[in-house]
Formats: sequence, structure tokens, C-alpha cells
Amino acid sequence: MQPGQFQIESPTAARPANAVAWGATISEANASVLTLLAGVALRGHLCDGERDLLDRFAAPNTLVFLVENNTYLHPENVEIVPFDQIQATLHAGDDAVFSHRQHLSDDLGRKTRTIRTARIGQTARGPLVLGMIGAELPELRTEHDRHFSAIAQNFRAAFKGLLPLTDWLTSRLARPEPTVIVGRSTGRVLALNQNAQTLLAPNGNAAIGEEFSSIRSSLVRPVGRERLSMENRSHGGLDVTVISVTAASARGKIAGPQIGAGFLEGMRHKTAGIMAAARFLQTALDQQPGHPVTEMLRIILDESAELDHDLCRHQLLAEYPRFAAETIDPVACLRKAIEARIMGRTCHDVALNEHLTAPVRIDIPRKALMFLYESILCTHCGAGSNAKTTIMVRHRDSGGIVLSFVTDCGRPRSESVYHEWRDYCDRLADAMNVPMEHRTTADYSQTETTLTLMA
Repeated sequence: MQPGQFQIESPTAARPANAVAWGATISEANASVLTLLAGVALRGHLCDGERDLLDRFAAPNTLVFLVENNTYLHPENVEIVPFDQIQATLHAGDDAVFSHRQHLSDDLGRKTRTIRTARIGQTARGPLVLGMIGAELPELRTEHDRHFSAIAQNFRAAFKGLLPLTDWLTSRLARPEPTVIVGRSTGRVLALNQNAQTLLAPNGNAAIGEEFSSIRSSLVRPVGRERLSMENRSHGGLDVTVISVTAASARGKIAGPQIGAGFLEGMRHKTAGIMAAARFLQTALDQQPGHPVTEMLRIILDESAELDHDLCRHQLLAEYPRFAAETIDPVACLRKAIEARIMGRTCHDVALNEHLTAPVRIDIPRKALMFLYESILCTHCGAGSNAKTTIMVRHRDSGGIVLSFVTDCGRPRSESVYHEWRDYCDRLADAMNVPMEHRTTADYSQTETTLTLMA
């Protein structure tokens, strides 16, 4: 489309009944406008909902446009006013409002339109200019001037008030972990960095303006054991939540001085209290699924449950003599451990091959055996390593069974993480009086563990 080749129509013609009136100021749509301005500062483009909102501030028989540096953000990449006519605004101070007339001639005669522009702020990419263009209507000129000046002034004040927040959010988006920014008043995605777009590919940019609940599973599922962490920040009237995909640290750090069993028990009581309080808040607040408050409470519950699981494992090691042996089916326990391991972790493929001719029963504490299986699998597979583990179970000649865990991670693994988990496995196996052997390659990409359970 060339400059001048458009028909100006009143945005009020197709505007919904509940839309902001054309004479309204920013305060009547405050949260949404603040989100729009923050989004422009962070990503340099608008989503469909933000374009619709911007149009709602147009006076009758006018169009609103937004330019950043030398790029039309709205209408996107459509130069409805030549750049040479807004150069003065691009380089002006933040207090100036420009208004000038443009005369056009066509087959129907000469037409005059008024172009109003104001610089409302500066992003990292250049000056930000708000404009309104429409047919010259002498009877409405004063009213349109007053309306545009008020909108420009309010946009400037809002944008300036957001600068500390957008600077902080920009630093968060620059971090290497996938990061998504959500408006807390709307629950919708405000911005995301390149690594988050990669996780959401091919629909990364399409996530802007969508409810966070609709993309949450896409952020978590591809990275297995990695989790979401949240930071809340409020400034300039805008409340946001920064959601990052963070890797879970190894949970078996047991090297060094041992922790007293009483201390561990006390810690478990505290985590139980945290979980009870979070569940109460879930019920009391009764927010919709996907709301940032609901997601935050879900994370508190998930993290508290995992922390309690960690404490329980260390407590078991510290108090092992107190756990009574049970007569159990070790293969059935193994199946449950595998199911728990692979649930939600697409990075770890586990295959179980049973070469048994008769049922097997052994006397051993059930919880200890489950923790041992879990720890062996964690020793073999790091987070996001796309590991493939094959477990073979066979009878022993003298009774009992032998379990062989063989894993190929497909890439080198962290030596420190491997030894942290292996240390816990060895100490627990010693406490259980269970023979266990480990073998691994120099880069820890391939690992084998042999476990013998005697009947």
C-alpha cells in the first residue's frame, strides 16, 4: 500500500458495545495499555489484541498509528504517513505534539487530512511515535486536538513510569534459560526470549497474547525434569510474573557430614505445614486454572512435595535399622519405580526385560528398595540427556535375582552429578546389605549397574 491509498473509516463503526469510548483516557483501560507499552518496549511488535486496543483510542473518522524508529508497528509495516513527514517528531523532545495538514488530489477532487504525532518514549531500538490521521473536519478540529494531546500525554507518563520495570524485564529475558513474562492482571503472555520460543516452536511468536495456561505444558514437557520458577514484580501500575524454565539440581547431595535423623524429621514437619497452607490458599482463593496465582501455588506444592521426598530419602538412610523388612515382589516394585521415573520425563526411555520362570519374593524394607531403584535410575540419567536404559532381570543360580541396568546417554555427562547419585546408591546398598557394582565410560555417557537381590 502506498501513502494515501487508504480509506479512513470511523473505528467506532465496528467497535463492540463495551469498547473504550473514543474520548476516553488511558485510565479507563489502564492495565491493558500498560501491558501494550511494556510489550512494545520488550519485543518491538504488537499482537492482535494490542492492535485492537490501540484502535479504540482513535477519534471518529481517524486512524491511530504507532512507529518505532523507522518501522511501522501499527498498522504493521504499512507506511500510511511518509517517514519524512514524521522525522521532526522522531527527533523531538518528549513534550512536543505536532499537527499538520496534508493535501491530496484524486479523481474526486482535492482532499485534506490532518496528521497529529507525538513522541511518547524511547526504546532500545529507537524513538516511539504515536500518531492519529484523519480527514480535516473543522467542526471537530479542537476536540480532536484535545483528545490526541490527552492520549499522548497519558501514554508518555505511563511509558516513563514503566522504564525501571522494562529495564529489569529486559535483563531477565537476556538470561540463557527459557523465560516468559506474563501480565498478572490478564494471565496472558507479554514477552518471551529466544530460548522460550525454541521450546514453543513453531508457534513461539504466536504465544504472545495467549493465556499462559495454554503454553505451560509445552514449556515443561520437552525438558523432562526441568521445572518452572516464578518471580513477581510490580512497578508503574503494571504487575508481571517472570516465569523461567530452570533445571532441577541433583537431589542426592549427601557427601560430607551426615544430618541427624531428628533434624530431618523436623524439616519434614515444616514442609508438611507449607503444603497444607498452600492447599488452603488454593481453596480459599479459588482462582481459575492457568492464573498466575494458581500456578504459583501449584509450584509451591510441587516443590514442597519434592523437598519432602528428598528429606524422606535421607531420613531413610539415617534411620535404616528402624525400618522393618517385608516380604515383597522386587520386580513389581521395579515396575512402579520405572513408571514413576518416566512419567513426564520424555528424556529418559526405560525398557524392562524379564527373564523369569517363577515368581520371586524377598524380605527387605519396601521403601528402601524403591529409593534404591530410583537412585540407580538417577545415577544413570542426567536431566535432559535423552538416555535409553535397558533393565534385564534374571534368576540367580543360588536363589534370588540379578538386575542389570545398562544406560546409553548419547553424550558425555557431568562427573560430579554421577558421583553424587552413585555415593547415595552405594551407602544405601551397604545399609541394606545388597551387593551392587558399577561400571562407566570415561565421559560417563554409558553406565552399567548390577544389583543382586537374594531370596
